[in-house]
Amino acid sequence: MAAKDPEKNRRRCVQYLASHREQNRLRCAAYRARDREAASARDREYYRTHKEARRAYGREQYREKGEERRRVTRDWCRAHPCELRAYSSAYRARKRSASGRWWAQDIRTLRVVLGSLCPACGKRRSGSIDHVIPLARGGSNHPTNLQFLCNRCNSSKSTTRKDFRTKEQRQRILRAFQLQLFKDA
Repeated sequence: MAAKDPEKNRRRCVQYLASHREQNRLRCAAYRARDREAASARDREYYRTHKEARRAYGREQYREKGEERRRVTRDWCRAHPCELRAYSSAYRARKRSASGRWWAQDIRTLRVVLGSLCPACGKRRSGSIDHVIPLARGGSNHPTNLQFLCNRCNSSKSTTRKDFRTKEQRQRILRAFQLQLFKDA
C-alpha cells in the first residue's frame, strides 16, 4: 500500500535512521559479511550503471566545497610539514616498490639521535631527509636508511651511496628503532 504522504514517510525514515545509526551500521556490516562476493558484485554493478550520476555529484560537491577543502588542506600542510614529508616519501617509495615506511615520529627520533649538524659538512643549516642507499638504487624507506643532510650536501650527493653518519650514530639509530618496535608490540 502506497503512503498517503510520501514526504512525511521519507522524513520518518530519515529520523529513524538518524536515531538508530550505530544499530543500522552493525546490521549492514553483518549483512555484507554474510556474503561478501554478492555484496561486492552489487557494488560493482551500481558503480558501473551510475557512473555519470556519481561524477556529476562529485563535480557539484567540488564546486560547492572546493575552496573550503583547498583551504583546509593548505592549513593542514602548513601545520604538519613533517607528516606531509612522510606521506610524500611513502608515495615515492611505493612507486619504486621499496620496502619500509617512516612516520613523522621517526623523524623526530632521528633528529634527537643525530643532532642538528650536517654530518657531511659539519655546519648547522636547514636540512633535508636523505636516503643513505637511494630509492633509485634499490634502498629501503626504513628509518634506519635515513640521514639528515643540509640541502647543499644532499644535492651534491645525488643518487650515490654515501653514509655520512658515524658508526656510533648508526648503532644509536638501530637501538632507538629496536626499542620503538618493542613499545609498539
